[in-house]
Amino acid sequence: IEMGDGAKYIKGLKDVYDIIMLDAYAGLSIPRQFLKHDFIDDARLALKDAGILAINFTDHSMRSFDFEGYLGYASKSFSIMHVRSGMNSIYILSKVLGMEEIRARILASLQEEAAHIREGYSSIS
Repeated sequence: IEMGDGAKYIKGLKDVYDIIMLDAYAGLSIPRQFLKHDFIDDARLALKDAGILAINFTDHSMRSFDFEGYLGYASKSFSIMHVRSGMNSIYILSKVLGMEEIRARILASLQEEAAHIREGYSSIS
């Protein structure tokens, strides 16, 4: 596996991914490049029409930037669903899919070694 900046990696890609999952942290904060409008735009373009973007925010990370502005900008291109899990909030963004379709896609994409993640997403209702 090659390590790198995921925000740079998806830049310029079009209709490539079914799902992009962002759970990136430097200490208690999400790196700034993932909190810019450019990242939302690049992710939207990199996703296939029925693709989804799932972002995990901790309570702390949501207080460290203009979270409402970020979601407001994202809501111009995506439907946004929220799943609360302990001290984390998972936001699931989709251009066209409903909640049941999103839930099925997430569960299908997770491999056995990610059982703890699959278990968390299984509570989506």
